[in-house]
Amino acid sequence: MVDRQEKINSQFDFTETKKVFDTAIYKKYSLKKRSWVIAHDLAGLVIEAGDRNLEERINPWYIAITQEGKIINLTSREEVAVNFGNNNELSSAETAGAIDFYYQKAKQAKENEFIISFSPSGGNSPYKESRINIAKVRHLLGMKVLECYGIPSKLSPQDLLLLADKLLIKEGKDLIFNPDDLRQAAFLTSNLDFLDLDSKALEEIKKGAPRKIKSRAVWDALPIAKQMSIELEFAVHERDYIRSGAAAERLMQEKGWKINTYACPGSLNQELEFRFGNYVMDGMGNFRQANLGEKKAKYVKECPYCHKVIEKKIEPGYQCSCGQVFEGVC
Repeated sequence: MVDRQEKINSQFDFTETKKVFDTAIYKKYSLKKRSWVIAHDLAGLVIEAGDRNLEERINPWYIAITQEGKIINLTSREEVAVNFGNNNELSSAETAGAIDFYYQKAKQAKENEFIISFSPSGGNSPYKESRINIAKVRHLLGMKVLECYGIPSKLSPQDLLLLADKLLIKEGKDLIFNPDDLRQAAFLTSNLDFLDLDSKALEEIKKGAPRKIKSRAVWDALPIAKQMSIELEFAVHERDYIRSGAAAERLMQEKGWKINTYACPGSLNQELEFRFGNYVMDGMGNFRQANLGEKKAKYVKECPYCHKVIEKKIEPGYQCSCGQVFEGVC
């Protein structure tokens, strides 16, 4: 028998409106661990999707490579690959790039070398903003550690191609001509001198600023995450997860972590109450603002909130008898 939630997910194509802060995924963790993971993810969201300048939206994270060769996220203590996906062309490309970044280049890299990957805006993705992921290779407590940073950028896809080509020419390798192909590759380099960014991101990283900002955000998020962790113990329906996530995000906003202009206004508290406009998570775990296009009518079998049978094509703005409005049928 098909799970009821799977039926709902198949009827409402969440691949187009992917929840950036999908609270259901945290239920697998123990209560104590859950709070810590939620706090870091919530902090990462308000940093990357924040209404701040580029230098203040750099999200740091840490990866460890054990002596057994496992690639571990130091926040969740999970193998990095558990979050990889291949359900469409974009996620397959991003997964290939993440594997190259974490599993191939990381194993080749020596201490103080850098691993870098480029993810352009547009193309086969809905991203409105480019992202550059950098990892400095270090050795701590007998382990190889990747000190990673997700750097937002307004550079065009062609600009990113030129940056990647500088590395490829230096290594005597074939150039890449399609920006979308950048998502599938990572690069090793001994320095970042070639990296001409549209922000002072590298200077801020050297000063340790992104780590300080992340620490403040985690500190603000932790009491919220503890409450949310308890709520998730009793969550059963999709609406339970949505309400819990919505409350957490609003509380972070009340603490001063403002979010940038929404790409799809009207859906914030309607179709998916807790969704920050149209932000999605990419293959490297970065939160990205997405342009999901014009809202269109869509065939719907049942209401995801009250589960009433609908079975008809509805327009954005349709109101179910339970009171929920389908504003964001994108």
